[in-house]
Amino acid sequence: MSDFADVSPAAEWDGRDIASLMSLEALGSDNFTNPVSVMRDDRHLYGGQVLAHAVGAAMGTVEDRTIHSLHAYFLRRGDGCSRVVFNVERTRDGGSFSSRRVVASQGGAPIFHMNCSFKTSDCDDFDHQAPNPEGAPNPDTLVTLEEYLETTGDHMAAMLLERRAPFSHIDIRIVDPQYLGGARPDARRQVWFRIPSARSCNQPHIHTQLLAYLSDYWLAGAALAPHDFIDNKRRPLMASIDHALWFHRPARVDQWLLYDMDSPSARNAVGLSRGLIFTTDGSLAASSAQEAMLRTSR
Repeated sequence: MSDFADVSPAAEWDGRDIASLMSLEALGSDNFTNPVSVMRDDRHLYGGQVLAHAVGAAMGTVEDRTIHSLHAYFLRRGDGCSRVVFNVERTRDGGSFSSRRVVASQGGAPIFHMNCSFKTSDCDDFDHQAPNPEGAPNPDTLVTLEEYLETTGDHMAAMLLERRAPFSHIDIRIVDPQYLGGARPDARRQVWFRIPSARSCNQPHIHTQLLAYLSDYWLAGAALAPHDFIDNKRRPLMASIDHALWFHRPARVDQWLLYDMDSPSARNAVGLSRGLIFTTDGSLAASSAQEAMLRTSR
Protein backbone atom coordinates (compact mmCIF):
# COMPACT_ATOMS: atom_id res chain seq x y z
CA MET A 1 0.00 0.00 0.00
CA SER A 2 1.16 3.54 -0.72
CA ASP A 3 2.71 5.65 2.05
CA PHE A 4 1.08 8.78 0.60
CA ALA A 5 -2.08 8.77 2.73
CA ASP A 6 -2.48 12.53 3.15
CA VAL A 7 -2.75 14.54 -0.05
CA SER A 8 -4.50 17.80 -0.81
CA PRO A 9 -8.16 17.89 -1.95
CA ALA A 10 -8.86 17.42 -5.65
CA ALA A 11 -9.70 20.54 -7.63
CA GLU A 12 -12.99 20.63 -9.50
CA TRP A 13 -12.50 19.85 -13.18
CA ASP A 14 -13.40 22.80 -15.40
CA GLY A 15 -15.54 20.62 -17.69
CA ARG A 16 -13.67 21.70 -20.81
CA ASP A 17 -10.10 20.37 -21.01
CA ILE A 18 -10.65 16.62 -21.03
CA ALA A 19 -6.90 15.93 -21.13
CA SER A 20 -6.53 17.66 -17.76
CA LEU A 21 -9.15 15.32 -16.28
CA MET A 22 -6.98 12.37 -17.30
CA SER A 23 -3.73 13.91 -16.04
CA LEU A 24 -1.81 12.49 -13.08
CA GLU A 25 0.96 13.87 -10.87
CA ALA A 26 3.88 11.70 -9.81
CA LEU A 27 4.31 11.33 -6.04
CA GLY A 28 7.44 9.26 -6.21
CA SER A 29 8.49 5.98 -7.70
CA ASP A 30 5.38 4.34 -9.23
CA ASN A 31 2.96 6.45 -7.16
CA PHE A 32 0.54 8.91 -8.76
CA THR A 33 -2.42 11.12 -7.84
CA ASN A 34 -5.17 12.99 -9.69
CA PRO A 35 -5.06 16.81 -9.45
CA VAL A 36 -8.67 17.27 -10.59
CA SER A 37 -11.91 15.32 -10.34
CA VAL A 38 -15.47 15.35 -11.65
CA MET A 39 -17.56 16.78 -8.81
CA ARG A 40 -20.97 15.23 -8.18
CA ASP A 41 -23.60 16.61 -5.83
CA ASP A 42 -23.50 13.38 -3.81
CA ARG A 43 -19.66 13.59 -3.58
CA HIS A 44 -19.42 10.00 -4.82
CA LEU A 45 -16.41 9.27 -6.99
CA TYR A 46 -17.34 8.08 -10.49
CA GLY A 47 -15.94 4.58 -10.96
CA GLY A 48 -15.01 5.21 -14.59
CA GLN A 49 -12.75 8.05 -13.49
CA VAL A 50 -10.89 5.80 -11.04
CA LEU A 51 -10.61 3.17 -13.76
CA ALA A 52 -9.21 5.66 -16.30
CA HIS A 53 -6.71 7.08 -13.81
CA ALA A 54 -5.57 3.57 -12.84
CA VAL A 55 -5.00 2.84 -16.53
CA GLY A 56 -2.99 6.07 -16.83
CA ALA A 57 -0.91 5.20 -13.76
CA ALA A 58 -0.13 1.73 -15.13
CA MET A 59 0.76 3.17 -18.56
CA GLY A 60 3.20 5.50 -16.82
CA THR A 61 5.36 2.50 -15.89
CA VAL A 62 5.39 0.76 -19.29
CA GLU A 63 7.25 1.67 -22.48
CA ASP A 64 6.61 0.57 -26.07
CA ARG A 65 3.67 -1.66 -25.12
CA THR A 66 -0.07 -1.11 -25.26
CA ILE A 67 -2.69 -2.18 -22.76
CA HIS A 68 -4.94 -4.99 -23.98
CA SER A 69 -6.90 -6.06 -20.87
CA LEU A 70 -7.79 -5.12 -17.32
CA HIS A 71 -9.72 -6.65 -14.45
CA ALA A 72 -10.73 -4.43 -11.55
CA TYR A 73 -12.71 -4.44 -8.30
CA PHE A 74 -14.40 -1.48 -6.64
CA LEU A 75 -13.85 -2.04 -2.90
CA ARG A 76 -15.21 1.09 -1.23
CA ARG A 77 -17.15 4.17 -2.25
CA GLY A 78 -14.70 6.94 -3.12
CA ASP A 79 -14.94 10.63 -2.20
CA GLY A 80 -15.01 12.77 -5.34
CA CYS A 81 -13.69 15.82 -3.48
CA SER A 82 -10.49 14.07 -2.36
CA ARG A 83 -7.52 13.01 -4.40
CA VAL A 84 -6.83 9.34 -4.99
CA VAL A 85 -3.36 7.81 -4.64
CA PHE A 86 -2.49 5.17 -7.25
CA ASN A 87 0.30 2.76 -6.39
CA VAL A 88 1.60 0.62 -9.26
CA GLU A 89 3.29 -2.73 -8.73
CA ARG A 90 5.46 -3.88 -11.63
CA THR A 91 4.36 -7.48 -11.48
CA ARG A 92 6.21 -8.76 -14.55
CA ASP A 93 8.00 -7.62 -17.71
CA GLY A 94 8.39 -10.48 -20.18
CA GLY A 95 9.50 -10.66 -23.77
CA SER A 96 6.06 -9.80 -25.19
CA PHE A 97 3.83 -9.04 -22.20
CA SER A 98 3.99 -6.82 -19.12
CA SER A 99 1.70 -7.09 -16.09
CA ARG A 100 0.84 -4.38 -13.58
CA ARG A 101 -1.23 -4.24 -10.41
CA VAL A 102 -2.68 -0.88 -9.35
CA VAL A 103 -4.13 -0.12 -5.92
CA ALA A 104 -6.11 3.11 -5.54
CA SER A 105 -6.40 4.51 -2.00
CA GLN A 106 -7.94 7.41 -0.12
CA GLY A 107 -6.93 8.23 3.46
CA GLY A 108 -4.63 5.22 3.45
CA ALA A 109 -7.48 2.76 2.76
CA PRO A 110 -7.79 0.95 -0.60
CA ILE A 111 -10.94 1.78 -2.57
CA PHE A 112 -10.08 -0.05 -5.82
CA HIS A 113 -7.57 -2.46 -7.26
CA MET A 114 -6.81 -3.53 -10.81
CA ASN A 115 -4.66 -6.03 -12.65
CA CYS A 116 -3.83 -5.18 -16.25
CA SER A 117 -1.69 -6.50 -19.08
CA PHE A 118 0.31 -4.84 -21.86
CA LYS A 119 1.71 -6.35 -25.04
CA THR A 120 4.11 -5.58 -27.85
CA SER A 121 2.83 -4.87 -31.37
CA ASP A 122 3.19 -8.28 -33.01
CA CYS A 123 2.08 -9.20 -36.52
CA ASP A 124 -1.65 -9.84 -37.04
CA ASP A 125 -1.67 -13.50 -38.09
CA PHE A 126 -5.25 -13.79 -36.80
CA ASP A 127 -7.91 -11.14 -37.18
CA HIS A 128 -11.67 -11.49 -36.70
CA GLN A 129 -14.37 -9.73 -34.72
CA ALA A 130 -18.05 -9.88 -33.82
CA PRO A 131 -20.27 -8.37 -36.51
CA ASN A 132 -21.51 -4.82 -36.19
CA PRO A 133 -25.05 -4.92 -34.71
CA GLU A 134 -27.72 -4.68 -37.38
CA GLY A 135 -30.40 -2.07 -37.19
CA ALA A 136 -28.66 0.44 -34.89
CA PRO A 137 -29.80 3.86 -36.17
CA ASN A 138 -27.42 6.67 -37.04
CA PRO A 139 -26.77 8.64 -33.83
CA ASP A 140 -27.46 11.95 -35.57
CA THR A 141 -31.06 10.80 -36.17
CA LEU A 142 -31.70 10.15 -32.47
CA VAL A 143 -33.03 12.66 -29.95
CA THR A 144 -31.10 13.77 -26.90
CA LEU A 145 -32.22 12.72 -23.43
CA GLU A 146 -33.42 16.29 -22.84
CA GLU A 147 -35.50 16.27 -26.02
CA TYR A 148 -37.00 12.89 -25.16
CA LEU A 149 -38.01 14.10 -21.69
CA GLU A 150 -39.53 17.28 -23.12
CA THR A 151 -41.79 15.35 -25.50
CA THR A 152 -42.72 12.41 -23.23
CA GLY A 153 -42.36 13.47 -19.59
CA ASP A 154 -40.76 10.06 -18.94
CA HIS A 155 -39.91 9.90 -15.22
CA MET A 156 -36.91 7.62 -15.76
CA ALA A 157 -35.49 10.12 -18.25
CA ALA A 158 -36.00 12.84 -15.64
CA MET A 159 -34.15 10.78 -13.01
CA LEU A 160 -31.27 10.08 -15.39
CA LEU A 161 -31.00 13.77 -16.27
CA GLU A 162 -30.67 14.61 -12.57
CA ARG A 163 -27.69 12.28 -12.36
CA ARG A 164 -26.24 13.38 -15.68
CA ALA A 165 -25.36 16.98 -14.78
CA PRO A 166 -21.66 16.29 -13.92
CA PHE A 167 -21.29 14.35 -17.18
CA SER A 168 -22.52 16.93 -19.66
CA HIS A 169 -19.14 16.57 -21.44
CA ILE A 170 -20.40 13.17 -22.65
CA ASP A 171 -22.68 13.41 -25.67
CA ILE A 172 -25.11 10.49 -25.59
CA ARG A 173 -27.93 9.22 -27.79
CA ILE A 174 -30.10 6.37 -26.54
CA VAL A 175 -31.47 3.75 -28.91
CA ASP A 176 -35.07 2.86 -27.93
CA PRO A 177 -35.40 5.34 -25.04
CA GLN A 178 -38.95 4.09 -24.44
CA TYR A 179 -37.34 1.20 -22.57
CA LEU A 180 -35.52 3.39 -20.05
CA GLY A 181 -38.08 2.27 -17.48
CA GLY A 182 -37.30 -1.37 -18.22
CA ALA A 183 -39.69 -4.09 -19.40
CA ARG A 184 -37.48 -4.98 -22.36
CA PRO A 185 -37.61 -8.79 -22.63
CA ASP A 186 -34.29 -9.23 -24.45
CA ALA A 187 -32.31 -7.54 -21.61
CA ARG A 188 -30.49 -5.37 -24.14
CA ARG A 189 -29.53 -1.72 -24.25
CA GLN A 190 -27.75 0.33 -26.89
CA VAL A 191 -26.36 3.85 -26.67
CA TRP A 192 -24.16 5.99 -28.84
CA PHE A 193 -21.70 8.19 -26.97
CA ARG A 194 -18.69 10.41 -27.53
CA ILE A 195 -16.66 13.14 -25.80
CA PRO A 196 -16.51 16.03 -28.31
CA SER A 197 -13.91 17.96 -26.31
CA ALA A 198 -11.40 15.14 -26.93
CA ARG A 199 -11.16 16.34 -30.54
CA SER A 200 -8.06 18.38 -29.68
CA CYS A 201 -6.32 15.37 -28.07
CA ASN A 202 -4.03 13.55 -30.47
CA GLN A 203 -2.27 11.35 -27.92
CA PRO A 204 -3.50 7.75 -28.31
CA HIS A 205 -2.98 7.02 -24.60
CA ILE A 206 -5.49 9.75 -23.66
CA HIS A 207 -8.13 8.16 -25.89
CA THR A 208 -7.34 4.77 -24.32
CA GLN A 209 -7.91 6.22 -20.86
CA LEU A 210 -11.12 7.88 -22.00
CA LEU A 211 -12.37 4.64 -23.54
CA ALA A 212 -11.97 3.06 -20.10
CA TYR A 213 -13.73 6.09 -18.62
CA LEU A 214 -16.71 5.62 -20.96
CA SER A 215 -16.84 1.84 -20.55
CA ASP A 216 -18.28 2.25 -17.02
CA TYR A 217 -20.94 4.70 -18.22
CA TRP A 218 -24.41 3.05 -18.51
CA LEU A 219 -23.05 -0.51 -18.49
CA ALA A 220 -24.58 -1.62 -15.18
CA GLY A 221 -27.97 -0.34 -16.35
CA ALA A 222 -28.23 -3.16 -18.88
CA ALA A 223 -29.10 -5.47 -15.98
CA LEU A 224 -32.17 -3.30 -15.30
CA ALA A 225 -33.47 -3.50 -18.88
CA PRO A 226 -35.92 -6.41 -18.42
CA HIS A 227 -37.28 -5.13 -15.09
CA ASP A 228 -40.23 -2.75 -14.93
CA PHE A 229 -39.68 0.67 -13.31
CA ILE A 230 -42.39 2.41 -15.30
CA ASP A 231 -44.82 2.49 -12.35
CA ASN A 232 -42.77 5.35 -10.80
CA LYS A 233 -42.90 3.67 -7.36
CA ARG A 234 -39.41 2.19 -7.37
CA ARG A 235 -36.01 3.74 -8.02
CA PRO A 236 -33.08 1.51 -8.91
CA LEU A 237 -29.96 1.63 -6.73
CA MET A 238 -26.73 0.44 -8.34
CA ALA A 239 -23.07 0.23 -7.38
CA SER A 240 -20.31 -1.31 -9.49
CA ILE A 241 -18.60 -4.32 -7.94
CA ASP A 242 -16.11 -5.37 -10.60
CA HIS A 243 -15.19 -4.38 -14.15
CA ALA A 244 -13.31 -6.11 -16.96
CA LEU A 245 -12.26 -4.47 -20.21
CA TRP A 246 -10.45 -5.76 -23.30
CA PHE A 247 -8.98 -3.30 -25.81
CA HIS A 248 -9.09 -4.71 -29.35
CA ARG A 249 -8.57 -1.90 -31.85
CA PRO A 250 -7.73 1.83 -31.66
CA ALA A 251 -10.63 4.26 -31.35
CA ARG A 252 -11.06 7.98 -30.86
CA VAL A 253 -13.63 8.93 -28.27
CA ASP A 254 -14.42 12.28 -29.89
CA GLN A 255 -16.16 10.25 -32.61
CA TRP A 256 -19.41 8.35 -32.08
CA LEU A 257 -19.08 4.92 -30.46
CA LEU A 258 -21.90 2.39 -30.20
CA TYR A 259 -22.16 0.60 -26.85
CA ASP A 260 -24.12 -2.60 -27.46
CA MET A 261 -24.97 -4.09 -24.04
CA ASP A 262 -26.89 -7.05 -22.67
CA SER A 263 -27.40 -8.79 -19.35
CA PRO A 264 -27.39 -12.62 -19.19
CA SER A 265 -28.30 -12.79 -15.50
CA ALA A 266 -29.44 -10.90 -12.42
CA ARG A 267 -30.04 -12.64 -9.10
CA ASN A 268 -29.63 -12.13 -5.38
CA ALA A 269 -28.98 -8.36 -5.67
CA VAL A 270 -26.23 -8.79 -8.28
CA GLY A 271 -26.56 -8.17 -12.02
CA LEU A 272 -24.11 -9.06 -14.78
CA SER A 273 -23.81 -6.79 -17.83
CA ARG A 274 -21.70 -7.25 -20.96
CA GLY A 275 -20.84 -4.77 -23.67
CA LEU A 276 -19.25 -4.40 -27.10
CA ILE A 277 -18.01 -0.99 -28.23
CA PHE A 278 -18.03 -0.33 -31.99
CA THR A 279 -16.83 2.60 -34.08
CA THR A 280 -19.09 4.07 -36.76
CA ASP A 281 -17.29 2.04 -39.44
CA GLY A 282 -18.13 -1.20 -37.61
CA SER A 283 -14.73 -1.83 -36.04
CA LEU A 284 -14.88 -3.56 -32.63
CA ALA A 285 -12.84 -1.31 -30.34
CA ALA A 286 -13.38 -2.99 -26.97
CA SER A 287 -15.36 -5.56 -24.97
CA SER A 288 -16.47 -5.19 -21.36
CA ALA A 289 -18.15 -7.05 -18.53
CA GLN A 290 -19.33 -5.81 -15.16
CA GLU A 291 -21.17 -7.00 -12.08
CA ALA A 292 -23.11 -4.47 -10.04
CA MET A 293 -25.15 -4.48 -6.88
CA LEU A 294 -28.83 -3.98 -7.74
CA ARG A 295 -31.45 -2.89 -5.22
CA THR A 296 -34.51 -0.68 -5.23
CA SER A 297 -35.88 2.08 -3.04
CA ARG A 298 -39.54 3.02 -2.81
